[in-house]
Amino acid sequence: MLYGAGAVVLVLVAVFLLRAAGKARAVALGELVHREIEPYLRRMSAEHGLSGTPPTWTQHSPPEEIVAHSAKLAVRLNEHAKTGTARTASDLELARTQQLGE
Repeated sequence: MLYGAGAVVLVLVAVFLLRAAGKARAVALGELVHREIEPYLRRMSAEHGLSGTPPTWTQHSPPEEIVAHSAKLAVRLNEHAKTGTARTASDLELARTQQLGE
C-alpha cells in the first residue's frame, strides 16, 4: 500500500513538472514573438496599409494570445501579397509600429 501511494505521488510530481516546463516554453515563445516578430509584422502591415489598432500586451497576457495575434497578422500579409493590391501607409501609421525606449 505504501509503495502504491508513493508511485501515485511520484506520477503527480512528474505531471506537475512536465506541465510547468511546457508553460515555461510557451511563455518564452510568447516573449520572443512579442519582442522580435510582432514589431516586424506590425511594421510590414503598416507599410502595406493593413494596420489596425495594436493590442496592449502585459506580462500577464497569455502567450497563446500573443502568438495568435502575430499569426493573424502574418496571414493578412500573406493574403495581401497574393492579391497584389497595394496601399501606401501614412507616416503616422508607420510611427505607431515603432517601439519606444527599449
